[in-house]
Amino acid sequence: MIQQWIGRNILALFGWKVIGDIPKVKKYLIIQAPHTSNVDFLVGKIYNFVLKNKPIVLMKKELFVFPLNLFLRWLGGVPLIRTSAQGTTGQLIQLIKEREKILVAITPEGSRKLNGKWKTGFYRVAQEAQIPIALGVIDYKKREVGIMKMYYTTGNREEEMKEIKSYYKDATARHPELFSIDDNDVPKR
Repeated sequence: MIQQWIGRNILALFGWKVIGDIPKVKKYLIIQAPHTSNVDFLVGKIYNFVLKNKPIVLMKKELFVFPLNLFLRWLGGVPLIRTSAQGTTGQLIQLIKEREKILVAITPEGSRKLNGKWKTGFYRVAQEAQIPIALGVIDYKKREVGIMKMYYTTGNREEEMKEIKSYYKDATARHPELFSIDDNDVPKR
């Protein structure tokens, strides 16, 4: 497919190598880590060309005003109603169940700041929607972007979160001092 060729070649032009296989499932969630810079979004968007399924990204509904809404939807943005009784995860689960094909991109750190305590909403979404989690990585030291593994949840969230985080122990962020997989690395405020 021409789109995949374009994505791979743009990344190669900037010295990046695509790793892992393209998932063969119609519905999945990709977590992207480390996430310490806005450049991660750009690298991730170029990598999206390599994927056969354009990811959606939840964004606050207030951003979806004309003409910005046209650009955000083109990027895969889906408005999120933050005051909904369903909550963010409930809205996302419903959206996944409604669609025949969907890829959801989430940064589990929830911030570009130092945060060893990852958000677990992505795990709940994958578990309740019964879809796998693609462990996506952007490694600046190795100049690699892609999917390390497809992960299927079993419901043992605490143990599985430790296992999922362990896949990122050797990943190098654009700003390494802002990335941690250990809650204890983050100073208490």
